[in-house]
Amino acid sequence: MDATHAASSGARTRSLACVIAAVTLATLNYGVTFPLLALILERQGIDKGMIGASTAASALATIIAAPMSSRLLRWLGARRLLLIAMLMSAVIYVLLPVFPDYWAWFPLRFILGCCGSVIWVASEAWINTMAPDEKRGRIIAIYATASSAGMALGPVLLLITGSSGFAPFLVAAGFSLVGCVITLLAGSAVPRLEGRSSVHFLRFFFLAPMAYLLNFLFAAVGEAFHTFFAIYAVDHGTTEQRAFLIMTVMSLGGIALQYPLGWLADHMNRRLLFLLCLLVSIGGFLLVPFAISAEIPGFALFFVAGGIFAMLYSFGVIMLGERFTGSDLATASAVFTLMWGIGTLTGPVVAGTAMDHLGSRGLIWTAVILLLLYLPLPVHAWIRSLRRPAVPVEK
Repeated sequence: MDATHAASSGARTRSLACVIAAVTLATLNYGVTFPLLALILERQGIDKGMIGASTAASALATIIAAPMSSRLLRWLGARRLLLIAMLMSAVIYVLLPVFPDYWAWFPLRFILGCCGSVIWVASEAWINTMAPDEKRGRIIAIYATASSAGMALGPVLLLITGSSGFAPFLVAAGFSLVGCVITLLAGSAVPRLEGRSSVHFLRFFFLAPMAYLLNFLFAAVGEAFHTFFAIYAVDHGTTEQRAFLIMTVMSLGGIALQYPLGWLADHMNRRLLFLLCLLVSIGGFLLVPFAISAEIPGFALFFVAGGIFAMLYSFGVIMLGERFTGSDLATASAVFTLMWGIGTLTGPVVAGTAMDHLGSRGLIWTAVILLLLYLPLPVHAWIRSLRRPAVPVEK
């Protein structure tokens, strides 16, 4: 009997709390470094297109590193792999201000992106393995909430450290080291994901296409929206400041609504809830032109729609945990991260092209059309779920 099945409830809780806390610190660091590096490069006179190319190095690293992450996870184990990735991240954070050069940052950001890919793959496999199915929705929701909060707090931390000198980088390195300590405190209830996967890496896509396409679309739509929404808002007669405020409200919705929706996922038909969340997300995007200038009703819409859209990612992770176990879950998580990387690269390109041809409304139509093309899959899954026994529900 492995540690996963032998672990007591208390040991599972400790293990899950530690890995979620460690990943939260990792996302906090990404929330710090992404705007920080962009600000530094802009002060150096680098144009925005080249800054975007520098940022893309991290996304490209995610795509390249994801296939290797599953093998490393099975070879080293979740805890050791997380420790190595966080230690390497700490080293990179220290090296970035030592070599403040545009071209020097390309390999450093690439390595940082590889570390991030490993962290997401290992943590999602760890959490999904340790989470009992009757509580999976809530546990994944807590994980997503903590990650979102970490990313949102990154810019706030920059207000304290400033964007000049070594201070923000040393703080990020320190958080990575604290994450290592927390990972060591997880105890013995750490999942073992040994052995070979049952099928080839790329064939995993066909075993759970709904989860993988969902993560691709979530990343593509989310990245496009974050990239171009300020431009869209200005074109529709509002200000950049209001656009940033709306995006903050959407992030707060993603933090506040994850756990209630996760609780619902454990107490009702998950496929029906997923379908409803997708439909509300589509409706939310369609209402953006009408809500963007409204005051309280507009902010309420962005809060709810942003929170429900954020839950789509959690549903993808839940689907993986329902479908895969053991070494297959390690590979499945790697493919999931790969699809996220592809989505972050392609989403802004598709939306930007649509905006060139349709004007700023191309952003909204890109999001709506992509989600509508995906809609038949969850409709079919919901209909099939009506013919099967319900997902276990905690009493």
